[in-house]
Amino acid sequence: MFNVEQFIHEQFVYEQFFTHTVHGIKTERRTLIMTREREVGHEVRVTDYSIKRAVTACLKALGIDEVTAMHGYILGYLSCNSDKDIFQKDIEEHFSVGRSGVTSILTLMEKNGYVTRCSVERDARLKKIVITEKGIRTSNDIRNTIQKLEQNMKKGISDEEMEVFYSVIQRIRDNASEIRAEAEKNPNRKGNDNND
Repeated sequence: MFNVEQFIHEQFVYEQFFTHTVHGIKTERRTLIMTREREVGHEVRVTDYSIKRAVTACLKALGIDEVTAMHGYILGYLSCNSDKDIFQKDIEEHFSVGRSGVTSILTLMEKNGYVTRCSVERDARLKKIVITEKGIRTSNDIRNTIQKLEQNMKKGISDEEMEVFYSVIQRIRDNASEIRAEAEKNPNRKGNDNND
């Protein structure tokens, strides 16, 4: 059963009093200050969303409305690897996105003229993803925008702090990969069984 008092105790650690004087009358107002423990997953999600919104706003300012942040990342990846045959599976692995998600993204990008799918001589069933001229131009605009955004996001942060950030974020990514691998090894295990 939901316990309101417990919820308030867990969510709000302390109270703060403010004294206001309005028309010569002092009034006290109590404000509950929320001090919730920060969660890694939430912080990463919020940061990712903030960056995506910033990229989208910058691209809209350039008149590139139909390109999402993910489209931009894929265009950049294709542009940097234009000397190689890139397949959908490569994009899935590079960006850690599932097959159905990448399929819908590539279908939309193809419809908008940013990429084409071409058969490969050795196996007609395989379709490599090729960036178009429109895709290259857009990729260059996006690259310039992202470089400026990267510089602005690092404003006021020292090189040492950035190294710590990169080290920590890599450790978090590694830990998440281990958790996933463990969960995939034991798909039917319920909860944390500590019956050892």
